[in-house]
Amino acid sequence: KKEAINRIKANPLTRALRIDKLTLGALEATLKLYRDEKRAVREIPTLRMLTMSYDQTCKKAAALERQIKKIIHTAAQVKLADLESRPGGGSFPELKLPTQCVTIRPESMSVARLEKSLRKASPAIIGRIEGDRYILDPRTLQAGQNEIISITLGKILLKK
Repeated sequence: KKEAINRIKANPLTRALRIDKLTLGALEATLKLYRDEKRAVREIPTLRMLTMSYDQTCKKAAALERQIKKIIHTAAQVKLADLESRPGGGSFPELKLPTQCVTIRPESMSVARLEKSLRKASPAIIGRIEGDRYILDPRTLQAGQNEIISITLGKILLKK
């Protein structure tokens, strides 16, 4: 109704929450990407991560495991484990995607201390703790990040 529309227009939040042309342009470009499914998966990182196959995660996990072992040697037990990604977080917690992850059990410090050190590193490395293992899920890793992770782990675990 006209009265409700006028009240909305008069509210100061209307101006603060109004989107601009740049936002509309970005939204339009994103929606156009979704019209071509293959292109959308290729060009939208979150969609690419969500649709990654278990076999692809295995390849990424194996490459990460090799890179970490090459740097840290015996400073931690590094293994592959079949686990699940939970990409929904609080918005969709029941979504579970089969994933192969890299698990790390440090020899010279607690898993909690390793997690805190990695979180405070620059750049920060975010994993999760399950039991007595630090978990890195390769589903979210981008090209070149294996080296960053392994070097940072080396600095922390080997105290370089």
